[in-house]
Amino acid sequence: MTNNIQVNNDINYIQYIDLDELQNIFKTINKLFNLHIGLLNSNLEWIYRTGVIVFCHELQKNHPKEIFCKDEIDLLEQGLISKTTFEFECRKGLVNIVIPIVIDDQIIASIILSQFKYEESRFDNEKVIEFASRNNLDAKKLIELYRQVPKIKQSEIEFIKTLLLEYKNLVQKSVVDKIKYQTQLIETNELLNSVQISEEKFRLIAEHASDVLWTMDLDLKFTYISPATEKVFGYPLEERLNLTIENIFTSESLEIINKVFKAKLPLLKKGQSHDPVIQELDGIHKSGRIIKVEVSASPYYDKNGTIIGVIGITRDVTERIENINKISNFERNTNNIYQIAIDLSEYGEENIYDFI
Repeated sequence: MTNNIQVNNDINYIQYIDLDELQNIFKTINKLFNLHIGLLNSNLEWIYRTGVIVFCHELQKNHPKEIFCKDEIDLLEQGLISKTTFEFECRKGLVNIVIPIVIDDQIIASIILSQFKYEESRFDNEKVIEFASRNNLDAKKLIELYRQVPKIKQSEIEFIKTLLLEYKNLVQKSVVDKIKYQTQLIETNELLNSVQISEEKFRLIAEHASDVLWTMDLDLKFTYISPATEKVFGYPLEERLNLTIENIFTSESLEIINKVFKAKLPLLKKGQSHDPVIQELDGIHKSGRIIKVEVSASPYYDKNGTIIGVIGITRDVTERIENINKISNFERNTNNIYQIAIDLSEYGEENIYDFI
């Protein structure tokens, strides 16, 4: 998967994953299937996990090396080389499924379903006894623990994998989008904080910018708009220059603009506020559809330090908002599946997952 984002080892990519939503999704899967499920970082350290691993319930929970022996860690690391979903069996005869989260061909984290058995597979008594002997463990107690291992149907695992692969794709897209957004935001703030650049230099930057750069007077009338306005709002530049903010924002967003401007203007005139104002608003595309935009605006001063207007950047963030909503909807849908399972179980249905 290529996302046009250069992976930087100094960046903590995990910060761009919504761990609250991840935890809710993992907890729901655990409730439905009694599976241990977790998220590992690129160093194979647990970021989050839920559920009990029967064979390792007395061990500390910080690192997978406390769950897998060295040979199994080697299998985990070798499997991750492919950067695709894979399955392996540990020396205890238990199944593990790993789903890497990949950004620009680099693994930033991995979802792992740990140590279960397929319901269709037979109980391998000899393998458990061999494992107990090799590790100086009580074979009888180990066999009892083994019988407590979650037994999952192949069809149920395929269902879970489908859910998690969809979630992984949403996370990958969301992480890339958030990194790009943060990078653009830094560049925007740097530009807005250097508004004393010459008009010639400003226009040179604006003509080649993918976002809409603009200036306004203190009556909120546009004095300059960059060509990118057509890409965002759909209006050719010549047509757009004849429009006011009333034509391109919803009434609700206009109220926000007027409220913020009225609150900030007195402070700006007194030189008491210089930081950019950043606000998400609902814009109106030429086609009539509503688009989500983010507006960053800063005061613009003349050579004497007197405020003469506002300089700003407008960016279409519709896709970013949609990605956030998709992950939220995915979480809600997963919880709905769990509730359906609970409701069906109350009616004594045995094959509730076939229904799902």
